[in-house]
Amino acid sequence: MEKRFVAPLTESEHQTQASAYHHGEKRALRRRAHAILLSDQGHTINQISEILQVRRDAVSRWFKQWEVSGLDGLIDKPRSGRTPALDEHDHKRLQALVAEHPHQIRALQARFQEETGKTVATVTLRRALKKNDHSFKRIRYSLKARRDEKDFRNTQGLMKALHKREDQGTSFTTLMSQAFHKRHRCRMRGARSASLGR
Repeated sequence: MEKRFVAPLTESEHQTQASAYHHGEKRALRRRAHAILLSDQGHTINQISEILQVRRDAVSRWFKQWEVSGLDGLIDKPRSGRTPALDEHDHKRLQALVAEHPHQIRALQARFQEETGKTVATVTLRRALKKNDHSFKRIRYSLKARRDEKDFRNTQGLMKALHKREDQGTSFTTLMSQAFHKRHRCRMRGARSASLGR
């Protein structure tokens, strides 16, 4: 098999490749420029593919692109990518549906599917709405109506007192330990009193 190398680089081509290798914006460009520089130094395609951990045919393709188009041949061309799931009309319809169902993403999803016939994941809906400065959060139910207000206020007062003592230098663990032992002693006294018949 014949060993293939790129044509010897001129001084300006070498500087261009070195600049692309050291300062290239994308990793792919830096890797391709490195391959050209390695070939100019006398490395074979097999050695270059081993050094860069790529297939042999990829290195060969880079050489051809370099010879035909120069540095432009090594730069990735823009790709179209996937077409968006929602077009401009769908985005407008979503805005209208949000006005009707502002806190119900599932209802919004079902209604959107009914009207447009498009099945769209909730993640896609959230992403589309986020672009228009909407955000959905799960509704949390408050337990405020179920709490004992008197007990709640007493606990808040106790917490404030504990924080105040902690600010004065007593640690929270020490306070809790003291409270536990005080409560435990009271229970023990009560148990002894009951057993002695007092």
